[in-house]
Amino acid sequence: MAVVHLGTSFLCIFVLAQHSDMAMTQRELLDDGFSGQILSRESANYAEASQRYSALAERSALYIALPNSAEDISIAVKHAQRAKLPIAVKGGGNHPIPASSVQDGMTIDLTNLNQIVVDDANSRVAAGGGYRWGQVYSELQKHDRVCVGGGVHVVGIGGHLTGGGWGPLTQKYGLACDNVLSATVVVADGRILTASESENPDLFWAIKGGSSQFGVVAQFVIRTFPTPGKWLVRFLSFLEKDLRLVTAGFRELMDRDKSAGEHVIPFIHFTRAPDENRTPIATLSLTALDRSEGFDDLIQQYFPVSKAIRDETERFDTIYDLSHSFDHVLLGGPRRVLGAVPMVTGFWPGMAEEVRDRWIRYTKDNVDVTGSMVALEFHSTKRRNPEQSCFPVQEPTHNSVLITSLHNDPTNDTAGVAWALDTARAVQGYQDKHGKHLPMAANGTTFRTKSEEVWGESFPRLRQVKAKYDPSCVFNLYHPIEPDFSGASSL
Repeated sequence: MAVVHLGTSFLCIFVLAQHSDMAMTQRELLDDGFSGQILSRESANYAEASQRYSALAERSALYIALPNSAEDISIAVKHAQRAKLPIAVKGGGNHPIPASSVQDGMTIDLTNLNQIVVDDANSRVAAGGGYRWGQVYSELQKHDRVCVGGGVHVVGIGGHLTGGGWGPLTQKYGLACDNVLSATVVVADGRILTASESENPDLFWAIKGGSSQFGVVAQFVIRTFPTPGKWLVRFLSFLEKDLRLVTAGFRELMDRDKSAGEHVIPFIHFTRAPDENRTPIATLSLTALDRSEGFDDLIQQYFPVSKAIRDETERFDTIYDLSHSFDHVLLGGPRRVLGAVPMVTGFWPGMAEEVRDRWIRYTKDNVDVTGSMVALEFHSTKRRNPEQSCFPVQEPTHNSVLITSLHNDPTNDTAGVAWALDTARAVQGYQDKHGKHLPMAANGTTFRTKSEEVWGESFPRLRQVKAKYDPSCVFNLYHPIEPDFSGASSL
């Protein structure tokens, strides 16, 4: 009995000490001028604030700081270092890698950085780092403007822009990061810096593709464009046996109709039908940008429309509406999400078939992973001043293959990572055979992806920029970059 009482007393003392430390931390932040919210594990909304799109990315932070300004971020960053707490930065919280939350550390949640100013005269918008693309599109819509952002409304602008960023306007105006004009960045020592072509250009280069390795971006200033018109999406679903005809038409479209790349975004999705047999389905989605005339003729020319088991057309008035078009697929699904996104410069012979076969084998006998999918997304990407960003692919027509495991059972995590990474490497094998080797996309990497594989040729310079702005690796949860001090002084 004595042992039990001693243990209980020790536990009480430990819990009281934790509460005391937490209260002291909160007081210190407030005394330093922090004006935002501070959540502890005992806070009523702590559990909600800790949720991420993928349960695999969720960690139990000692506390969550929700800053209202760049000054608040600076206070939080400096305090965490004094308290020797690891830091995570959360924007939208959509990446499956646990970089937006940290166990027993401090998560800086940018949700309350939600100020936005549209500058019509200079064709730009200034948006807080806590915004999601749907919110930005909604505000720009009032001004008949658009920007290059994500294709899904729930994606946070911070992770998307610092990771590169594809979207519905990429084939016209480049990657999302290509259209960042400047940013307000809180670096590791707490300084609040402007990053642009003229101010701290090395930091500007690094945050456009370098993810969260160089500081916390409190605000982005992004280039805007006139609203392009309405969007038209044609969905054609085929049984797996007809995939050869679909891929042949897809390849011919990409090879012959060069103008289609600017006006039509073709995707192929591999999913299983919700029937008893979980029938494999290949769905072709073609998104037309401001082009309805001749759209159906184009599809009829290249694809076996008569064999489609589903043929539907949806119209969207705005890019905001378009960003909700996949809500039924992406929201409310399995809680454990992981994947990989290799990049390619061509629809290489045999690539789609191998991706399909690997996906069929992975999803065939395990009901828990049935919702897993693969999407071959051919944006026909343009680059705009690619030398001004560290995004490692400068090829003007690169595209991506999204490989996603969706499941609920934690015992399937290991197999899911292996399938995603093995399939990604197979795709890279086709790219290596037919074109130049391309690294894995920063916004679509697995747990096992090495930092060198993420940033490719940009990696050596990134190490030097890291040495200048974050020499102690304060920001290190997302594919850590080891500083290279040999050339930092020359930057």
